[in-house]
Amino acid sequence: MAAGFEHSDALAAVIEAAHVQGLEVQAWVPQFHDRAAVQAHPEWQMMALVDGSVQPWRGAGGNTWFVNPLDAEARAYQLAIVEELLQGYDFDGLLLDWVRFDDWPMDLSETSRAHHQAHGGAESIHFGPRRRIPTSTSGSANSAPVEPALPHPQPSSMKMRSRSPLST
Repeated sequence: MAAGFEHSDALAAVIEAAHVQGLEVQAWVPQFHDRAAVQAHPEWQMMALVDGSVQPWRGAGGNTWFVNPLDAEARAYQLAIVEELLQGYDFDGLLLDWVRFDDWPMDLSETSRAHHQAHGGAESIHFGPRRRIPTSTSGSANSAPVEPALPHPQPSSMKMRSRSPLST
């Protein structure tokens, strides 16, 4: 908290002022994309395969911070943020963003690798993107997926789920 702002609540002030003007306030919460959480809990950081070794994932620009959604403590922390917002503020909508892994080689932490082995029957370090090759030699842009050389299982935790409205 910045000095001098310990007793002020900018979000509450924005919501109040917006509602006076007849405006709605939608809260945007980037889930799992959390530099402060990674710095406080480095064990929550997503790990990726970089040049053949598992390393903390920092994104293409080197300044991206993700916590692992499979880590129970990281999930509890992220849920606590959402609960605090829902219980403490009168906003008009909530958008949860980054509720996903950011890229295919993520996450290769011990937590995720154990989860994938237990639930998908395969070591996640062998998962990879499906490569695409042209389906014809006529210069067409059409392409078809080609399976990687290693098995490409899809653990149940990574399967697409149908979208349905939230129920209360």
